[in-house]
Amino acid sequence: MSELERKPAGKKYNDDFKKTIVDLYHSGSPVKELSSEYGVSEVTIYKWVKDFTPIGSEKEALTPKELAEIQKENLRLKQEVEILNILRLVVQAERLVWTTIFYIVEVKNRPEPFWDLESVS
Repeated sequence: MSELERKPAGKKYNDDFKKTIVDLYHSGSPVKELSSEYGVSEVTIYKWVKDFTPIGSEKEALTPKELAEIQKENLRLKQEVEILNILRLVVQAERLVWTTIFYIVEVKNRPEPFWDLESVS
């Protein structure tokens, strides 16, 4: 079975197959013809055309699918940055608490001076 032969209903197609169909569409093959020849619904072919047709200039063109992946990754990275900022604040607060505890313990345990400066003057 070659890569472009029909697949039974419910089967998934790999991206290379989808891109080949999209390339055939862009080279002038009608969707109806592609649908009957490769056993893929017209609606599916139109979805693939939408997903695999580049957006932007040819040099930096992205498909909608690639753009969606970049946006998803960007959102994930923003969430990671937010988590790291929260952790940084927690560490700063913890450091402040320990510094305060250390100061209190040191002040309480400091020996009283043997002279009172106010009474000396």
